[in-house]
Amino acid sequence: MFNFSHLRFAEHPRYDFVQLAQMSMSDKYGISVAQGEQTFGNVKNNTYEVAIFDRNFTKIIYNLPLKDEKGIPLKTSGVISYVSVDTVSAIMYQLQEGLDE
Repeated sequence: MFNFSHLRFAEHPRYDFVQLAQMSMSDKYGISVAQGEQTFGNVKNNTYEVAIFDRNFTKIIYNLPLKDEKGIPLKTSGVISYVSVDTVSAIMYQLQEGLDE
């Protein structure tokens, strides 16, 4: 299973001082993880912004039943803000295993 350590960050193509990683997680979903000045992630606190896309990264998907690493539901009505490395991995696992939508 893929987790945070499998993500490969590069400079964001449109925003300065932002690192971005994207990876397909299943036939249905892709994950986008960003950190930097123009994101809901913080370098100093080692937190990240997460967005869930369709597999082809053409449309963002909201309102998914995702949980953090402790099983606490995440707010997914927008990008998922200021999450830890462990929460990013938990989200990745859930996207790979399938969701009860």
